[in-house]
Amino acid sequence: MKFLADMCISSSTVNFLRVHKCDILHVRDRGLQKATDTEILDIAIKENRSVLTFDLDFTDFMAASGENCQV
Repeated sequence: MKFLADMCISSSTVNFLRVHKCDILHVRDRGLQKATDTEILDIAIKENRSVLTFDLDFTDFMAASGENCQV
């Protein structure tokens, strides 16, 4: 499984998952610190990644997109 970590996910969490061989990117890795939720979701869909976030707004975007994605 591939993940995209939102800004609210700590670097230590991302590093922990990397050590355990997870394919995870943080939005900072791509210079997307100021990306909107919609932009982050679009990237996750394009790259077949699950979004790791504490932001409850993502569920609204998922429902509106009609995509089969995971948050």
